[in-house]
Order: sequence, then C-alpha cells, then structure tokens
Amino acid sequence: MPRFFFDVHDGSSSIDDDGTELPDEAAARRAAAELAGRMLADEADKFWDGDKWCVDVRDERGGKLFGLTFMATGP
Repeated sequence: MPRFFFDVHDGSSSIDDDGTELPDEAAARRAAAELAGRMLADEADKFWDGDKWCVDVRDERGGKLFGLTFMATGP
C-alpha cells in the first residue's frame, strides 16, 4: 500500500516524516480534506490571524502530489 506524507504549514511548518499508508491518491485527497477540517476546528482563533494555511501531500519519493491552501479574508 502506498505511503502519503501530509506536511502542514499554518504559520509554522510541520513536516510529516512518518507518512500514512492509504490505498490510493483518492484516499489521500480525502485524508487531506479531513486534516484541513480538523485544523480549522482545533485552531479556529489562530486561523483568523490572516496567515495562509496549507496542507501539502507528498508521495513516497518526496514529490508533491497536491496541496490544499486556505486563508481567512475580510475585516
């Protein structure tokens, strides 16, 4: 089963050195969306500070497959 690595950038960076075994890239996309949701729920106050947050997903060779980028805007 392939291993996917989920790097988080939310004002600081957390590089995933362990990874997660998932059946395929579709499962990794779902896992990235779930992680982003947990980040927003757990750090809601910090999110409104205006920093851009990202979840970057890498494959076993270290290549970036895709990323999620989100930020709050407004007054």
